[in-house]
Amino acid sequence: MTITLHPTIVGEIQTFSYATLLSEDPRTEHVAGFQLSASSQSDTVNCLFMHVPGNELEIVTEAAQTKHFMTAVTGMLPSLEPIATRPGGKLLKTDILMMSPYYCGVAESPHEILKRLRNIPEHSRPVVDTHLAELVLWFTQEFTSYGFVMICWRGYLSMQSPVIIKYVPNNDDVLFAPGIVATDGELPKIGTPSERNQRVSFAVEGYEQPFRVHYHEPLDVASTFWAPSDVTGFFDNRNDGNNSDYLIPIASLQSDRSGWELIDELII
Repeated sequence: MTITLHPTIVGEIQTFSYATLLSEDPRTEHVAGFQLSASSQSDTVNCLFMHVPGNELEIVTEAAQTKHFMTAVTGMLPSLEPIATRPGGKLLKTDILMMSPYYCGVAESPHEILKRLRNIPEHSRPVVDTHLAELVLWFTQEFTSYGFVMICWRGYLSMQSPVIIKYVPNNDDVLFAPGIVATDGELPKIGTPSERNQRVSFAVEGYEQPFRVHYHEPLDVASTFWAPSDVTGFFDNRNDGNNSDYLIPIASLQSDRSGWELIDELII
């Protein structure tokens, strides 16, 4: 999910999302991420929130060094309507992380959001006013068992790097990619038909997908857990798609499917 506290996000809104299954004995871990091509055009404080269906959230810090990672992961996906080497990564389990020019905070539940926001420098964090309180209350009602990532900044900004999160999922059998969007300062209208502009890719460890990923950035190749070698997915450019997350059974990714075939498999 992404939401702004102030309606200062302008330009093209395009969210890149992917999720990949990580099987590690004795538990299963997933990875999810997003990136916006929109930009903030106001000298105000803004904060984006991403909810994650799980716990033990950890930020993949190496992702902050990339500029084209999500484009590589999603760029080859088919549209729903007409129109190399795998990099490595390190994890940082922390409350607040500086990923210039923005700060990232992690909350294990919606009840911890305000507490974690207080750890972000005052000049870059939102004021706890009535609007923010209502937003957090809404999170506690709609996403009770979810963790949250908060991305905060002040001033003019265009996000140039993805935010990638490793977590222990609530449901091992389902992959999640963030899809609920609200960038007008209001609460998201979940399920409302809206114009979509999101590239969404999925990968499953051990199951080959139809699209090979070609990375163009010189990254550490010692570890490969957060960068899939092949993916499936779609460019959701529907004019009347539902404002919702992208949840898909892992069983649906064990065959050569993409585009509308995957849309039909999504959990509504």
